[in-house]
Amino acid sequence: MDKQEKKQNMKQDRLIDWAKRLQSLAQAGLTYGKDNFDLE
Repeated sequence: MDKQEKKQNMKQDRLIDWAKRLQSLAQAGLTYGKDNFDLE
């Protein structure tokens, strides 16, 4: 694996981590939403 491939893999890992965090925030919002306004 060369330097360019490592850099690309790091970018993908950061993107996947960001997507997981965003999904967890959205899931928490659906779980703890009180009314239809919160759930939209």
